[in-house]
Amino acid sequence: MQTALTIRDHERFGLEILRSRGFKVTFLDMTRILNPAFAGKYEPPDPSDYKGVVAINTWRDLSKYLKENPIYLGVDLICSGKNNIFMYNALKKYNIKYASVHVNRTPDSPTCGEGKRADFGQKLRRIRGYLKDRDVVKNAKEIMERLRLSFYASNIQKPAVIIKGGAAGSFRFPGAAKGAQVIDAHTLDYDLYLKRRTHDAGAVQKNDHIVFLDEYNPFHPDMMTEGGAGLWLDPEEYYGGLARFFSYVEEKTGLPVKIAAHPRSRYDLHPDYFKGRDVIIGKTIELVSGAKAVLAHASTSINFAVLYKKPIIFLTSNGIKKTSYDASISNFARQFGKKPVNVDGDLRTDIESELSVDACAYDKYRADYIKSPGSPEKLFWEIVADNIGPSA
Repeated sequence: MQTALTIRDHERFGLEILRSRGFKVTFLDMTRILNPAFAGKYEPPDPSDYKGVVAINTWRDLSKYLKENPIYLGVDLICSGKNNIFMYNALKKYNIKYASVHVNRTPDSPTCGEGKRADFGQKLRRIRGYLKDRDVVKNAKEIMERLRLSFYASNIQKPAVIIKGGAAGSFRFPGAAKGAQVIDAHTLDYDLYLKRRTHDAGAVQKNDHIVFLDEYNPFHPDMMTEGGAGLWLDPEEYYGGLARFFSYVEEKTGLPVKIAAHPRSRYDLHPDYFKGRDVIIGKTIELVSGAKAVLAHASTSINFAVLYKKPIIFLTSNGIKKTSYDASISNFARQFGKKPVNVDGDLRTDIESELSVDACAYDKYRADYIKSPGSPEKLFWEIVADNIGPSA
C-alpha cells in the first residue's frame, strides 16, 4: 500500500472475507517510501486501527520482512512505477508469489499491461495533455525513466495471479507471466451494487436530484505525489465555476444538485465551496441510484451511473483544460458519445439533450471496465478466495 489504511479499506480490500476463509491478512504500509508527501500532509477522515499493519519505512525494512516472514501470496495494490522497482526485485529475490490486481480500470488508466491498445488519436491526445504540464527537460527525464522501467521489466518477478475486472483490464508491466492464473472478477464498486441490488428491487426511483461525483480535485491526497504535481487547481476558481454551472443546471431542471463527496475529502476543513448545497460523504451509490442525472469529471464512481443507466454530463473547466486531466475527461466522455462541458464557458448547454442514455455504449462500458463477462455474481474477495485458497 502507498497510502495509510482506512476503515473504508477494510471492506474494499476484503479483510473480513479473507480472514473468514482462514487467511492471515497483513498490510504492508509503504507510504513513507512511495508517497512521503501524503504521509506528512494528509490525515484520512477514517484512520484504521487494524493491528495487522506493518510500517515499511525503508527498502531495507521490506527486505527484512520478506526474508523473515512466510508469505502464502502477496497482493499487489500498487502497480509498477519508477519508485518501486526494488519491491519487485525483492519479491523475486525471496521467491514470493504475488497477485497483480487490475480492477477499477478506466478509459485513461495508466496501464500495467498489454491487452487493448489505445488508438492513434488517443495516443496523440494523451501526449498533448502530457506536454501541457511539463517542460522539455522533464519530458526527456520521463522518457529515460520509461526506458529504464522497460529494461527492468524483463527481469523482475512476474505475477503468479492476475485479477481483472472487465474485458479492458490490461497488464503490460510488471508483465503478464506465461502461465499466470487469470481470475475474472469485477470492480470493487460492483460489490456495493451487488449489496444494494436486493434493496433496489421493486423500489421506485425518485429521480429527485442531480448528483455531482466529487473528486476533491484541488486537495486530493493523490495530488501530493510527483505524478499529480501538474494537476493542482486553484480552489476558488475551480469551485466557483462548478457552483455557477450547478446553479444553471438547477434552473433548467428544477432539481437541486447534491454533492457526493469523495471518500477522502475533508470539506470540514474548508470554506463552503458548494454554496449551501448538500455535501454528503459515504453515500455515493445511494445518491446516484436516486438521481435524475450525474455530473462528473473522470471519477471511477461513473461505474454507478452506468449500472443504474443514469445520464452523465461530463465537466471540465478553464483550469482543468491547462492540465493532462482534461484529456482523461475527454476519453471518458468519448466512451458515451459525449463531449465535456466547460463550466467556465458560455452557459448555453442544452441540458435536456444531455439527459440521454446510449444503452449500447453503457453495456459496452460495463463489459469493458466494470464486470468481466461471465464472472461470478459474488463479492470481489469471495471470488479471489475461491480461486487462491489451498483447495482452489
